[in-house]
Formats: sequence, C-alpha cells, structure tokens
Amino acid sequence: MERIKFYTIEDEYIRYLYKFDKKVPFNKGARRPYIGIILEINKHTYFAPLNSPKPAHNKYDENATHMKILDGKTILGIIRFNNMLPIDKKLLTYISFNDIKDYRYRKLLSKENRFIQKHTEEIRKKANQLYKIVTVEKREFFVSISCDFKLLEQKCRKYKN
Repeated sequence: MERIKFYTIEDEYIRYLYKFDKKVPFNKGARRPYIGIILEINKHTYFAPLNSPKPAHNKYDENATHMKILDGKTILGIIRFNNMLPIDKKLLTYISFNDIKDYRYRKLLSKENRFIQKHTEEIRKKANQLYKIVTVEKREFFVSISCDFKLLEQKCRKYKN
C-alpha cells in the first residue's frame, strides 16, 4: 500500500472551484501553505485538507466528515473529508518536511505524518464512506456541509491552468 504524502495546491485552483461551490474552503491568506493529503476515491484523485487544531475540535463528535489527528489525547489537527477537492495530479506540489524552515511547524507536520501513516487504511475508508454518503445515499445533513463532489469532479476535468 502506498504511503499517504503531504501536498499543497494553488490558490488559483481553489478560487476556480469556489465559483461553482461556495463550500470550497480557502486558505484564508494563512502564512503557512494549504496542506492536505491525496486519496483516490471513485477513480478520482482527491485533496483532503488538513486544518490546524482549534478549541472547537475538542467538541467535535466523531463522524464521517472528519478525522482528528491525535498525539495521545492532544489534537494536532484535523482532516476535513467534507472539504475534499478533486484535483489533477499535475496541480499538486509535494511537501518535503526538509523544506519547511519553521522548526515547530516541521515537528508538528512530522507528528501528524506519523499518525496518518499509522491510520492510512482508516483514513481511506472514512473518505470513501463520506463520498458514498454524499453522492449515493445523499444524506441531507452530510450533503449540506460537504462540497459538491460530483459537480467539482466535472469542473476539475475542465480546468485549464
């Protein structure tokens, strides 16, 4: 099984998708790159964004929309499956931890990476589960808080960079 790796995507592509689906998350001008992991879902490449930990994450109930990235009981971040974006692999930029200058941030990403590698199968399973819930079962709550995966797949195929 191939290891999950970290990537960034260009803000221009995010802006393009946002024109069609207002649930597409922006990087919000963050000083750190918009980092995510790549998953293969329904014959499409998907970028699942990682979010920095926030106090609200402690209150999140476990469900198909996300997965907490943990170090013991400490939340290091969260993978947002409901914000996954289909993407052409040519638009991805691989993140090498050695290229990250900020030592604390590099250490955080390394810890997140250890968790992700240990839980790869569970991550893939949850991502595919949410995709099915949204696109096949069309469960209202999950559809209402998730990107429109099918529409974005169409727009991804038409994207010209």
